[in-house]
Amino acid sequence: MIMEMNEYFISDLTVGQSDKISVDVTLDDIDRFAELSGDYSSVHMDSDFAMTKGYEGRIAHGMLTGAFISSFIGMRLPGRIGIMTNMDIDFKKPIVPPDRIRIEGEIVDISMSVNHVLIKVKVFKGNGELVAIAKVRSVVREK
Repeated sequence: MIMEMNEYFISDLTVGQSDKISVDVTLDDIDRFAELSGDYSSVHMDSDFAMTKGYEGRIAHGMLTGAFISSFIGMRLPGRIGIMTNMDIDFKKPIVPPDRIRIEGEIVDISMSVNHVLIKVKVFKGNGELVAIAKVRSVVREK
């Protein structure tokens, strides 16, 4: 997944500013994330096992969703010069690939004294169901 990268300085940002991206989540993404993270839990790797636990099939790692949020922060809002300092995620529903998720973020607070922005991020499945809500704090430098 390669997307256009924004570059906002703290003075370029406003409360209410928003952006969104769409990401295709595949079984290959789960396999690669498992290899990278070492998390081979059966709900992620074994469709039959996941179905015995009430899921429609293999589910994506929660932290894979977190990684997609990180990508949104680093690439879109605030973009290239922002550095995420904190992320608090509340997971609502699992992602069962293949699915095209939508990540929407909105700046809800700006602290010019410490160059921090607070971004509320929502992640939706392709069918519109809410997957996760996150509050992300990012430091953004001045020009």
